[in-house]
Amino acid sequence: MKPTKTLNNLIKEAKTLLLVFVAVVILFQIIFYKESFITNLKTVLSLYWLFVLPGFYSLYHWHNKLDFIERFVIGVVLGFALVGILAYYLNIYTVHVKYYGVIIPLLILVINRIIILIISKRKSNIKHSKPDNLNNELEGGIKTERPPVQLEQERNSSNNKD
Repeated sequence: MKPTKTLNNLIKEAKTLLLVFVAVVILFQIIFYKESFITNLKTVLSLYWLFVLPGFYSLYHWHNKLDFIERFVIGVVLGFALVGILAYYLNIYTVHVKYYGVIIPLLILVINRIIILIISKRKSNIKHSKPDNLNNELEGGIKTERPPVQLEQERNSSNNKD
């Protein structure tokens, strides 16, 4: 299977997110130096899993318009909002709280992946389909394209003959 542009973008951003993750782990280790490395790693990993990944990949649609840093910051805030809203609705449906840490991020990531696939397929279909040109006319079974100026002149000349 040939990797698509979307997949290549996701892999590139995953590598960048991994670098940010390592930097945050190091920062946590410096700030909380009395805690063990494993405790800091678990804390950062849980924050990333719950808030950063779902929020960041929810903004993938705007990867051409927003820089990585902008999407990262907005994504973290969006991740907090999405997790809070989904936790509220899961509580209404009486899902136990102990499953929230697994269900909510997976649900958001799967939905985002489906949306990304749908959008990329639509974009590829649009690029590969030939647009209908209203200026095309059939002459002898062959489609010919005429510049709009030439068509306008032909219309004017046919109107003048009447």
